[in-house]
Amino acid sequence: MGKPIYRVIVKFQYKNTSNSSYIKARIKIGHIDTFALSKNKEEILEHIKPKVLSKINKKENEVEIKILDYIIEGQYGKTNY
Repeated sequence: MGKPIYRVIVKFQYKNTSNSSYIKARIKIGHIDTFALSKNKEEILEHIKPKVLSKINKKENEVEIKILDYIIEGQYGKTNY
């Protein structure tokens, strides 16, 4: 039995960490429209983190990402596994 797939629109914020080689800057806000395998906020963050990092062109240890708001559009199907 497969897991449900949900379409989610996520509003997130990110800022540089102290480990980053970049100058500490203000908090920046972004949006991403993607699919997730859960309705749980923490699981959505883990699922979209690589997509967000790719979108903002940073590495995982360089930024802190926090979900501000998310909307679950609905279930779009099920996985094959």
